[in-house]
Amino acid sequence: MPDAGKTRQQCIEELAALRSEVDILRKSETKRLQIEEALRKSEHRYRAVVSDQTELISPFLPDFTHAFALMTGKIVVHSHKIGSTACQSI
Repeated sequence: MPDAGKTRQQCIEELAALRSEVDILRKSETKRLQIEEALRKSEHRYRAVVSDQTELISPFLPDFTHAFALMTGKIVVHSHKIGSTACQSI
């Protein structure tokens, strides 16, 4: 038995430390679950906006690379720099 050589006080202190660690883990798990729920809600809002989108959205990266285009909820893969020809983009 691993606790055979420990005093009663040492066992009590070890138990208190273990309970503290369990409490920390529970709080961490609660926080993780809250973050996952917030992510699910955010993804749901994003999908709702994109699926109802009728306009063309065409964002650019900081180097003026045309990142992609969204139209009617479908992603159209497209990438090129302003001023380049279609052949240079490929």
